[in-house]
Amino acid sequence: NNPIPALPKNSLLVSMPKNPVMKSISMIVLLVTCAAFLDGILASTEHVQDFRIIPGQSETIQISLDVPATPASSCKFHYESSGATPENWVLTITGNPQTGELACDVSRQHGAETYLLFNKFSLQLGVDELKQVSVFDNEGRLLEDDQYVVEDSTVQNTPGWSGQIRGIQVKTSISQ
Repeated sequence: NNPIPALPKNSLLVSMPKNPVMKSISMIVLLVTCAAFLDGILASTEHVQDFRIIPGQSETIQISLDVPATPASSCKFHYESSGATPENWVLTITGNPQTGELACDVSRQHGAETYLLFNKFSLQLGVDELKQVSVFDNEGRLLEDDQYVVEDSTVQNTPGWSGQIRGIQVKTSISQ
């Protein structure tokens, strides 16, 4: 009458050890195995946000690894631009819990050249000091250091800078 066959009594799926110490050890082994599995899956987390820059506007775009957003795992791009036509851009944040590295990248979609001029820009990542900063001009070359300044967790343009960026990449380490 029962369509589901019974599992053998010594099957792990049916019985746990009766000894409380062995039961505790079995549960710890199971939890450690699950944690290791999930740690491998979550080794690197990435969030991407597409946005449109409309010339003549000032806007701030924010993306975070956490929901709700927290300053420690957020990236915020602020700009003021001028030009002729709107463009599609991408803001990406990546976090690696194993290494504690947090990275943010803002760039023209598909790495294309931009026809915008940026009157101002700033890119803030987390709350800790930036460890690596790369700002690229419209031809994909690194901007000279006198075109931007890095203060704590933020990179921003200097007064009188060229106004051209194709992308910005920043990295930091998350405080433990």
